[in-house]
Amino acid sequence: MHLRGRSETRAGFALLAACALILIVGAPRAAARDAVGTAVAGPTPGTADHPLPGVTYGPTADADEMNQSVIETPGAFAGESYLHVGLITFRTWAFKALDVPVGSRPFDYPTAGSKNTPVNEVSMRWINGVPYDFALRQAESGYHALNSYRLTGDQYFLLKAQAQADHLIARHASVGSGWFYPSGFCYYFGQPFPDVLVPPWYSGIAQGAAVGFFARLYEATGKQVYKNAAEHTLESFLVRQGAGHPWVSKVDSSGYLRLEEYPGTGWEFVFNGHMEAAMGLWDYYRVTHDARALALYKGALTSVVKYGEVFRTRNWVSAYSLGARRLLSHYHVGVMRQMSQLHTISGDPRFIHLVNDFDDDYPPPVVTGVVRVLPGNHTLCRFSDGGACLTSRTIHPRVEQLCHVNRRKRIHGQSGIWLSVTSGSLKGYYVREVMDHVYVRGAVDTLIYDPSVRVTLKAGHWTAKQFNDEGGVTDSQPLDVPSAQSARVSQRAILNGIPKVLLASGPLSDYWVPQRAVVLP
Repeated sequence: MHLRGRSETRAGFALLAACALILIVGAPRAAARDAVGTAVAGPTPGTADHPLPGVTYGPTADADEMNQSVIETPGAFAGESYLHVGLITFRTWAFKALDVPVGSRPFDYPTAGSKNTPVNEVSMRWINGVPYDFALRQAESGYHALNSYRLTGDQYFLLKAQAQADHLIARHASVGSGWFYPSGFCYYFGQPFPDVLVPPWYSGIAQGAAVGFFARLYEATGKQVYKNAAEHTLESFLVRQGAGHPWVSKVDSSGYLRLEEYPGTGWEFVFNGHMEAAMGLWDYYRVTHDARALALYKGALTSVVKYGEVFRTRNWVSAYSLGARRLLSHYHVGVMRQMSQLHTISGDPRFIHLVNDFDDDYPPPVVTGVVRVLPGNHTLCRFSDGGACLTSRTIHPRVEQLCHVNRRKRIHGQSGIWLSVTSGSLKGYYVREVMDHVYVRGAVDTLIYDPSVRVTLKAGHWTAKQFNDEGGVTDSQPLDVPSAQSARVSQRAILNGIPKVLLASGPLSDYWVPQRAVVLP
């Protein structure tokens, strides 16, 4: 068990003692718990003096070293390079940074927020009625406010974004020319690595959200103060890993870049935190065209592709981090969305390959629709939280049964996909999905490929179809392919229980064909 962080004020030493007590007695019941750990209040709110504004950690690197240009040297194979950026060197593969349309970018949300707080109120982590600084929440709240301003044009939201930014700037700590943003509460992870983060602590996901947020705020306002903050935040990623000062960038023993959500803990390489930081770097590069940001972005994407399969658990939930392989279903679904976003901003089909694999392992479980149970022998189960079948029954319907469902999911320790029935005589049971016999009508588990991806359409006699929302066929066309050819697809879904892909090229564009008719990336 370890304490991570640094507290140098009198209140900071009190927090250190409070955090140390957690290691002895455990986290209090009244603390704020989440899926990974527990946020614990200290004797003084994190906004008090943890750290003092403008604190500088030392010794620090020369600012000129932090600002030097990117140097590229050949890698071990074609398409690989070593990029030397400031004080760090890492391996990268060929990735693009596309300028995608507004509305399709990371951190673009479809709806505006509400105006239910004072315009100058800064987002905090509230624990037992006390506010504590939480840098990630402040940066993400700034992004949300900017998005609301984009959608509505209401100055309230722009001022709200600036309030988050101004607070982050005022609270930053410096390492050389790099700015880091503190969180001010103790954070206890629990098993398998019961580390405790002692305030002020710093996080790669917060730095990534902040660098993109500052860049986008500069884009919206033209204010130099936010451009300056964005550049200093970028330079935090160029600080080498080391003791006695904040850092978030780590180059592993194989030369790959990791943007660490919880630096220095056993919770190494948190997948979702790494990817959110990469998207923030993309946003900064989109606004500034800074070559250092592009290099870091490429290094981060390289690591996602390099290690993506390592995070997988075959036919189950992926690991939250490589250091601590906690399996958390909502994070699994979240990283699928993030990998889709990385495909959107890079146009690289390797992310679609990962999304498809993660989806095959554990598809998003929430589904609403109607299940068709056709005549045959079908086993129903009620499961325990651990996946044991507590109660079972076998049915032999002679006619088709239609029932509503609200889940389509894998059950731990059970084979196949199971459907949770919420109506009719099967209510309260799960029934196993069986192709052509038990399935949800229409399209479920839909994956959007934006941009569309190139596939190989196999030789054969196929049937291309269009469907309505209930899964009814509205048109059917023969598709004769004399020899394998290139095509593009824009979606994958389970349609009437059968895996299909949506063509996005040729005369039958917008028609569905069986997934087995194509070779996906």
